[in-house]
Amino acid sequence: MKAEKQLFFAPAVLHEHCPVGVLTMGFPMSPQVTSTLHEFVAKMCNASYLGSQEPESIPRITHTAKGILYGPLSRFPAGARLDAGVGQRPPGHASGGGFGFRVLGHALSKVQTFGRPACAALAVAVNQDSQTLSLGCSGMRTFTAVGDDKLLISIPGSKLASLAQRLETTAGANEIMLNFYRQHQ
Repeated sequence: MKAEKQLFFAPAVLHEHCPVGVLTMGFPMSPQVTSTLHEFVAKMCNASYLGSQEPESIPRITHTAKGILYGPLSRFPAGARLDAGVGQRPPGHASGGGFGFRVLGHALSKVQTFGRPACAALAVAVNQDSQTLSLGCSGMRTFTAVGDDKLLISIPGSKLASLAQRLETTAGANEIMLNFYRQHQ
């Protein structure tokens, strides 16, 4: 929720309440966090929240990270590695691995979408240098208090420079088509 209003850095230690997040973000794992992760994964598999083969394929950032910079897209510094912004959540659900679809016409082109774990979208954005979208998981909703009407968008810093222009072009095209459809109606 804080990321909707301001830019802030959250060090790795602040993510330890969700051991799945620690895993996906590439943070160092203490023995206690590793033990808690095993408990979480066992519970997820027993509840059929995750399939028995899914835990091994959860995306992870491949380098060791010290934390994450969160906040509104407009406040990110030039050259930021990754942006985690919050927006409106569409209906539906997608599980890890994602599926591709076009968002905002040409603005974001092909975007991988995730349901659970939500933080997998961040790992994929970093590792593949591609924008991702997460519909959110119960852990994200519980540990961050982000409501069901929000989603998580991850945009690598390398994609930010051209995003504003692409969004303007798409918004203009949508306005033209809206007027056309209204006249046609």
